[in-house]
Amino acid sequence: MPDDQTKTGDKMKISQKLLSRIMSTVAGVADKKSTMDVLANVFIDVRDTTTVFRCTDLTTSISVRVPIGSDEQWTTTVDAKLFADIAKVMPKNGDIEINHIPDAAKLVVRSGKSKFDLLTLPAEEFPIGKELQFEPVISLSSSELLDVVSKTSFSMGTDSTRPHICSMLFELEENKIRSVTTDGHRMTIAESATEHSADEKKSLVVPSRCINEVKKMAGESGGEVGIMQCDDELLFEIAEQINDDDTMYFELKSKVLSQDFPPYEKVLPKQFGKTIEFDKNDMIEAAKRLRIMTAEKKAGIIKLSIGENELELSAAGAALGNASESISATCDALNNFEIGLNIDYLIDACSVSTGENLRIQLNGKLDPSMLEDDSNYKCVIMPMRI
Repeated sequence: MPDDQTKTGDKMKISQKLLSRIMSTVAGVADKKSTMDVLANVFIDVRDTTTVFRCTDLTTSISVRVPIGSDEQWTTTVDAKLFADIAKVMPKNGDIEINHIPDAAKLVVRSGKSKFDLLTLPAEEFPIGKELQFEPVISLSSSELLDVVSKTSFSMGTDSTRPHICSMLFELEENKIRSVTTDGHRMTIAESATEHSADEKKSLVVPSRCINEVKKMAGESGGEVGIMQCDDELLFEIAEQINDDDTMYFELKSKVLSQDFPPYEKVLPKQFGKTIEFDKNDMIEAAKRLRIMTAEKKAGIIKLSIGENELELSAAGAALGNASESISATCDALNNFEIGLNIDYLIDACSVSTGENLRIQLNGKLDPSMLEDDSNYKCVIMPMRI
């Protein structure tokens, strides 16, 4: 019998650590703004040997299946954020007893000397959705998925009226996964080798809400990630070992966007005439110091002035003053060249790179610039007038 399980009729017992882990994962998609009150709740389905915790906002759903059950099978729903907060603050390394009392429409949660009586809503009101037959697309490690997602998720768009840019494009090829994002002002591309290949070359446009949750799940789990598809539905499944004998399963379902992703290949410049190479940390630290001068601006500008083996960075704030700092750089055919970039875009693009040294490829002062490293990571940034 699993360490976290005790069979006690209509009660179930689960460790504080495990319940907190589960609820921190699923509660993120609970929808408190919906006119359907039950969407703010977590659906709990207790069987004899398994329990499922599920939240949804009708477009994205997350469920966790754990090998913990009860002699009595029961279902209910309870406020997801409240339940997650309670699980988090219960005595550490202890057990939490959950007692379902349907006649009183409440869930009693106990641990140590703490007791919470939580009001519930009927499980019948919770939208489960129909069962779908998902077909495997690819299986890859959490690290392989995180490598491309972490490097590109920062440049997803936030304009809800343009869902095709509030998304991430996945391109699956033989032993390779590529992710692409853009918000209209910058575009990021990352590739990672995979141990397994997709059955066929495939492109998937995945909403940003789903990407943010997948990133969190994969980062906390470290297990194998299975990606499956059924028509316009996508399923991410991650298995995580609880102990030597038991496994819990995380499932995230989301719609695949039907809108076409922008043709990113056309944005990539075919060639460049100028190159700057520099240390990543030098650039990040200097840019963060200069950003102080642009804090009151929505889009602060950092000016890059290129000299011989030196890159001068400068920024100015209206009615505040100005600041500058130089870093060592290798500059190719660039003496006395200047270009302006969004300072936050530059810091973001540098920060996600895993390389120690970076390059900025340039043409004209108003032509797209491209920051890249040696690991198939690229970020195209549109310049700003200075």
